[in-house]
Amino acid sequence: MAQLQQVVTSNGVKFNCYEHNIATVGDINQELPAYTEDIPIKAIVPLTVEYNGTSYKVAIVANNAFSGCNKIESLTFEDGIRMLGYNVVKNCKNLKYLSIPNCSLFENVVSGCTSLEELNLECTYFNNSSFDLSKSTRLKKVTLKNTLEIGNNALFGITALTEIQLPSTLTSIGPKAFAGSGLKELTIPNSVSRIAYGAFANCKSLTSLTLPFVGETKGKNQFLGYVFGADGYDVSNDYVPTELKSIKVTNQSIVSDHAFQECQNIETVKYTKPIERIGDYAFYNCKELGSITLTNSLDDIGYYAFRKCKSMTSISVPIDTDVDSHAFLTTRTTTIYGKAGSSAEVAANKCSQPFRAYVFNLQLKGSSKILKKGEKYTIKIEKASPGRLSAKYLAWKSSNTKIATVDSKGVVVAKKKGKCVITATAKDKNKKKDSYTILVK
Repeated sequence: MAQLQQVVTSNGVKFNCYEHNIATVGDINQELPAYTEDIPIKAIVPLTVEYNGTSYKVAIVANNAFSGCNKIESLTFEDGIRMLGYNVVKNCKNLKYLSIPNCSLFENVVSGCTSLEELNLECTYFNNSSFDLSKSTRLKKVTLKNTLEIGNNALFGITALTEIQLPSTLTSIGPKAFAGSGLKELTIPNSVSRIAYGAFANCKSLTSLTLPFVGETKGKNQFLGYVFGADGYDVSNDYVPTELKSIKVTNQSIVSDHAFQECQNIETVKYTKPIERIGDYAFYNCKELGSITLTNSLDDIGYYAFRKCKSMTSISVPIDTDVDSHAFLTTRTTTIYGKAGSSAEVAANKCSQPFRAYVFNLQLKGSSKILKKGEKYTIKIEKASPGRLSAKYLAWKSSNTKIATVDSKGVVVAKKKGKCVITATAKDKNKKKDSYTILVK
């Protein structure tokens, strides 16, 4: 080590200044506290310190530098400091805010900080060897920057934790990383390629989860319960939090076999990429699932994919999608929309589900009619595909019900003088429509 030139105290922090314009916080040989009683409540450890007109760059924060300092409530280490030693921030009982830059970290850099509420951290690896947060039971918010991996049990059991911001550099989340935390919403960035077993185990307050894929990786343990500690997809409901209602998948286009099987409390599932395949048992017994958007990219729907999804009122199947004949075995209340004569219709009939063919063409007979007040008139369909459309296929609407009303069968009743437009719209996702003008005299 370079020769010591001077010990400088600035804002209650002791700096050892060496030749070559290098400084340390505290003495790296004696490992004694590096603060005085004059340290402010909100302390900042700067990247440079001045002595006799010379600037010294702070490179190292020595072991135990702020250990046991109960005066500080906020501590920030400026960017550029290269190393933090052992027990640098240990047993700082009143410390509420801590910010650490990207640097080399020894074990137990932070431990025993019982009042800590917010941690702002730039590090490559976030683990509980450098950061023992087991006693930081008041920790509410963690912000990570440039982190590649979150290690095992990193934030285990911190029930006060309700917010964590994860960087786009993150690639891996370790076992039980957030287990038992109080997180209510969580977004995992697309950069993540692995989420270990039980990473979110016992996160009972979690209501919304956004993640790049379902399971451990895109090709391994591809069922939601895995990241909550379930050993198999058939017991996912025992592990996925009952409060978890919303799932958003941002970087996957295939719903794998058993992906959401037995996730009985999930209400919404959204894939930001067009779904290409829905596997066998994918949503089996998702009792509260209300709907899912399917696009023309969907190639096939697997065996029992939507069985027992009793809250789904309808499923719209793309025209060219191949559907397993047992895909829709639910509660016979789900209406299946699809192309007439397609495998979707075969599957609906096989499972005794109501089926409605897509309306590809809709043309009303005529374009206008003059009526007297109180007179009734039925608007008829001149052309349609499929050929005969019952009231179940169409929704009728008047632009002004004070002038004329229309019922579900296209029967118009004139109310008072004026003009309005009656529109018939197919109830399926294509929403083909045609309109008719009514003039009341």
